[in-house]
Amino acid sequence: MNNLIYQYWHGNLTKGTIASKNNIENYASKIGVNYLFEHNPNWVTNLGKYSRHYCQFKVIYDKSFDKYDNILFLDSDIYTVHNLDISIFDNFSHDIGVCEETWQPQNRLKMKDHHIGNKWDEKWCDLVYKIWGVHMPRTEENLPKVYNSGVVLYSRKGINKCENLLCLLKSIYLYLKTSQSFILLIKIIFML
Repeated sequence: MNNLIYQYWHGNLTKGTIASKNNIENYASKIGVNYLFEHNPNWVTNLGKYSRHYCQFKVIYDKSFDKYDNILFLDSDIYTVHNLDISIFDNFSHDIGVCEETWQPQNRLKMKDHHIGNKWDEKWCDLVYKIWGVHMPRTEENLPKVYNSGVVLYSRKGINKCENLLCLLKSIYLYLKTSQSFILLIKIIFML
């Protein structure tokens, strides 16, 4: 299998970013996978305006990534535990793997005047239901579950599904770009 761990950073490199890069690059070497770190990649799509967050989707849209069977995207503040030599790619058989942040639903109830919080999570869930008729996953307390978009493992099949979904979202966006509810959707997805 041809696997990759991908990280990027915008702006001046911090000590923490360099430490994460070195740690993850060492981990990739230990488990025998490719590693790519990009500094200020400024990768732009035609989704409207530039956002540094779009680079998270580079592995989906950029055809230079097509040679990889599985790709792990990691934020540049992620570290492995000391001496980890077990491959995250071993036994991965899903389309996409992402970490649930089990403490976040309760934490987000406290975020009243913030662009991330339960109010926005609920609006997202309502919007997904209105557009696709799908109920988003919820906790036992009936709060929207929260996942960490800074740790995402994609299979080739998962990347292809994401590409199709994001193309659909782009088409809907171009058609409905004056709709306030859809602008909210795009802002939540891309954190504009």
